[in-house]
Amino acid sequence: MDAATNRELSKGEARRQPTQTDNFAIPIAGLPHTYKIEFETPCGTYTRIDSLNLANRTQPGFEMTVIPGNTECNTLPSITVKSRLKAAGLPDKASRIQLYKEIETEAGKQEFLVQEVSDPSAIIETKTFEILEPQLIHIVYYFYEGTSDRVWTRIPKNRDMYVELTASRFSPKGKGFLTVTPIAGIPGTTMELVVSGNNKELYRETVSATEPTKIEVSKAVTNYYWLKATVLDGCLKGKVFERAISVGSTPDFGFEARTNQMRCKNDGEIKMFLPEEFHDVDQVQYTLKKITGTEFTDVAETTKPAEPKTFIGLEAGTYEISARATVFKDENGQARVMTSKRKVQLTTPYGKGLFATARPDYTVPTRSECPNGRIGLNIEGGSGNYRVFLKKTPTACCLNRRNSSPMLWAHGRTTSSGAKT
Repeated sequence: MDAATNRELSKGEARRQPTQTDNFAIPIAGLPHTYKIEFETPCGTYTRIDSLNLANRTQPGFEMTVIPGNTECNTLPSITVKSRLKAAGLPDKASRIQLYKEIETEAGKQEFLVQEVSDPSAIIETKTFEILEPQLIHIVYYFYEGTSDRVWTRIPKNRDMYVELTASRFSPKGKGFLTVTPIAGIPGTTMELVVSGNNKELYRETVSATEPTKIEVSKAVTNYYWLKATVLDGCLKGKVFERAISVGSTPDFGFEARTNQMRCKNDGEIKMFLPEEFHDVDQVQYTLKKITGTEFTDVAETTKPAEPKTFIGLEAGTYEISARATVFKDENGQARVMTSKRKVQLTTPYGKGLFATARPDYTVPTRSECPNGRIGLNIEGGSGNYRVFLKKTPTACCLNRRNSSPMLWAHGRTTSSGAKT
């Protein structure tokens, strides 16, 4: 059924064949993005709601904060999901978040739905899942407008509250960041952060006692910092944490290049990411050069280096990417240019030959009252769904009796074992 309208899409009966071992392959055409399946069995009726994952469609994703349970206050773990969809400028449309937990059963590891929340017309910006089980793997699925994102995490065991302090390295402009991360804090409580360096107080703010806080620091002041964090309310009121850390010098300029999984001839993508230390450069120019097959060059520039830049519509082959970052005034007031290169390989199954071999274990002999026979094929190569033509039969009885053309075709897709029926 269509989960949104409850309209019935298909109905049928599945019976195990002698050659089947585990799964039923039941092809259903015209599925909407979100659908519901009802299984009527001798043991009762079971319902499942699921969504299609569409290849090569991505979304900005979401941030996920895991708060372990606290042994001092006897609280249980929670997970908070914050969507990046609104920040990316995407419009309000139906969205859904699912939380699953992974449990080891006699049949192996299985995912069980813990909770689900949906909005038929808007983006779910924030959702907190509470009273969770520690030391289990939990998986969050976020569905929006034909796209989906998935993140998994293992919730740590319950513990006393702890505050972690980490630091980036200084940027070419002499800026750095301290990140204060409370662990096993009590939801809804706050703490005061005080940062000092070179015998001066540099920062004092009241912040959440469960969410990370990022603090900008300057190399011109010092590279060594002290932190004092004091819990202001809740059952841990008055608890104090003190930490010290140094910020490292600017690293060599470089970047990360990520590729997508190609399915066609020219649907390749290469996305470039800069490390946090170079997010404040004034301009970055990327030059893409294909060095195998038909050569070509493309150029992309950005004045927002913290945002990834993407080359799209690429064919398979080897590419060389050059990045040139410009800083108008570095920490010494001087102009500075930095460069870096790397090579990336794109591959695709498109254009490779298809191979089909018979699968006797999936084949069922025909009977005189035909059409009850079945031919099993193992298809290799290419991608996506395949169209299979039945071009000739030993006798025409079955085809003629059904008023069909001598050449039949069917859409379908391979089972998990690679078989095609």
